[in-house]
Amino acid sequence: MLSEKQIGLTESSYSLWPYSSGDDRRQGLSAISAFCEDQNYEIFLISGEREGKIARDYLSLLGDEYSDRLTTIDEFCAHEFGFTPDGALRGLRRFLSAAQSAGKDGLVVVIDYVWILSDGSGLRNLNDFSTRLIKSCEKDPIHVVAACDRRPLSSTKLLNIMPLFPSLLLDGSLFQNRYYESPARHQSEADRHARVLDDVLTQVKDRAYADQRYARLIESTNVLGTLEGIFDSVGDGLLVTDETGKMLLMNKTAESILGYGFSELPAKERAKLFGNHLADKVTPYPVDDLPTFRALRGENSDDVEIFIRNQFRPEGCWTSTTARPLRNKAGELNGAVLIFRDITQAKAAKEENERLSARIGQAQKLESLGLLAGGIAHDFNNLLMGVLGNASLALLDLEGNVDAQKRVAHIQTAAQRLAALTRQLLAYSGQGSFERESIDVSFLASEMNELLETVVSKKAAVTADYAEDLPRIHADPTQVRQILMNLLTNASDALGGEAGNIRAATGLMQADAQFLDSCILGDEIEPGEYVYIEVEDSGCGMDTETINRIFDPFFTTKTSGRGLGLASVLGLVRRHRGALFVDSQPGRGTRFRVLFPAGEENDTRVGDSLRVEESSPNEGESRVILVIDDEESVRELAQQMLEHFGFAVLTAASGQEGIDVFAEHADSISAVLLDLTMPDIGGDRVFDEIKKLRPKARIIISSGYSETADLGSLYDNGLAGYLQKPYVPQALVEKINQAIA
Repeated sequence: MLSEKQIGLTESSYSLWPYSSGDDRRQGLSAISAFCEDQNYEIFLISGEREGKIARDYLSLLGDEYSDRLTTIDEFCAHEFGFTPDGALRGLRRFLSAAQSAGKDGLVVVIDYVWILSDGSGLRNLNDFSTRLIKSCEKDPIHVVAACDRRPLSSTKLLNIMPLFPSLLLDGSLFQNRYYESPARHQSEADRHARVLDDVLTQVKDRAYADQRYARLIESTNVLGTLEGIFDSVGDGLLVTDETGKMLLMNKTAESILGYGFSELPAKERAKLFGNHLADKVTPYPVDDLPTFRALRGENSDDVEIFIRNQFRPEGCWTSTTARPLRNKAGELNGAVLIFRDITQAKAAKEENERLSARIGQAQKLESLGLLAGGIAHDFNNLLMGVLGNASLALLDLEGNVDAQKRVAHIQTAAQRLAALTRQLLAYSGQGSFERESIDVSFLASEMNELLETVVSKKAAVTADYAEDLPRIHADPTQVRQILMNLLTNASDALGGEAGNIRAATGLMQADAQFLDSCILGDEIEPGEYVYIEVEDSGCGMDTETINRIFDPFFTTKTSGRGLGLASVLGLVRRHRGALFVDSQPGRGTRFRVLFPAGEENDTRVGDSLRVEESSPNEGESRVILVIDDEESVRELAQQMLEHFGFAVLTAASGQEGIDVFAEHADSISAVLLDLTMPDIGGDRVFDEIKKLRPKARIIISSGYSETADLGSLYDNGLAGYLQKPYVPQALVEKINQAIA
């Protein structure tokens, strides 16, 4: 495998020395020592340990006076911040500088690579180090000898590192390495193996065989040994046949992959014995289409995936096979050559990566849509503030004008419905209002039976299967009812107006990691005990593409509808830190299962933005309210509402301005109405600054978002209340009165 020309040690900056015995070590060290003495070079050894075999041979040969030229990998790394390519190069140049200062012309460094290769990242470090060494040390009088006891190394690893070295040190002489790859043309492991095989076959074709199965010893190297040794050292399965398909050679890797050894059976019988199957893992692979027989017809096959399962490999494995026709110098077809590898783990890893990528993509999509929905709802609520607020003020000013009051009332009702729509968007984004309490899911569901009859098709046969004695869950009962209502409405729609069955159920289950992995949002919760609500229908079912879209806002398969029902279900499930399982196939119906943590505690405060109670004019007289909001229309409307009820109002258009106004009028301000989201300084920071100025200041937070648990720290610091936009005058005044009572 090496050229016959021997070269001097100085003609190459890097060589591999694969020794296999004590004699090999001593012979190599003697040759290196003789070279150094002849060329006035210094010798230096970096060993795995000071008492290692190569270190003992070194001192035995050169004497104890050379012990100062011996160090360990750990000591070498300690000086160079670990075995990194750059650190190793700096270390070698330091040794060269010391040698030249002592009057030497150059340096030979022997590094014990066994220690390096035993590390998990050793091969990568070795590859980086080799590439940089060859590029940067071509003109330096440094020669690195990679000493390597090949016995503990697998033949595959040895074969993989050989192309990194321009030369090999064997039997005390240096040989050019025909398989050396310059840094500019590194090839893959598969390409390396293929080149080795091609070279072996080229040499084998011209050699005589006693029984067509065993080759003579390949001359000029004792590294790779016999032809059988070459074949067995390759990490891929190798198989060679004659022109009839009769097996000539088969390496040990092939035996391990196929589960069956060398066989004298006819080719087609042997192919059946190996157990070749198509991708379904059941159907036998057509014999004539197997890579072996295609190669025997003179055709090439590349990366053909075959599932192997036989009595010796009952668990089966995936293989990737490449086959080539084997021809003599005259071009006559003499047989076939196959290279194949076990790709079971790689295939499983690829499928897992694809599955994870799909889940990550789905999660990112849901998160992006949630942020979009929340942002739209927030901005929409700010706009609705002008409609609903002005309509409410107009109603207060239109006493006696019945016709005008009716028209304005219609405007107010429409605005309130729009506000309800934005609450569904906020529910999808996981930012809806939230009030948890301990509830019995089965009791809650049974209470809804009469109501559900109004939303389900009259042609549907509805059955209820509610489990008894379930653990109570801590959830918002209104939102749980909404989840059940939306799922049943969706099930009714799936029947398409035709007769069918709908089943509603509750129960308790142990959700393991595998089940949660198949759920939507399942990766956000831990395995454990969960109470579930389940709705199943016998309707049209869905394909995978539809399932991937049903929770997108505004997506619907119906001719009419907003497409927010299932989207809001997803948001509500997310708020309850639950999971959602969907099982559906076209024509076979659909099953939704919503999981709630059993017995989980979580208290959350609530703000009711549209509750209207009567307040009498002038009740706020002499009270001063500071309104801080960056939206001019909202700020002016809040001022008009408060002034209508007799309050004095100060306003600020930004967070910093609000802090300044409060600092100036702190003693006279009764309460602050503070927008939560502002561009310069957020409402939470303004809250803190005002509390620093007056710890007992009464502050009400207002926002287009619903109240969330994020306000917990503000409540702990004395938050007086929360008011969601859009709000009506009565709700605003009531909240103010509660704060300053």
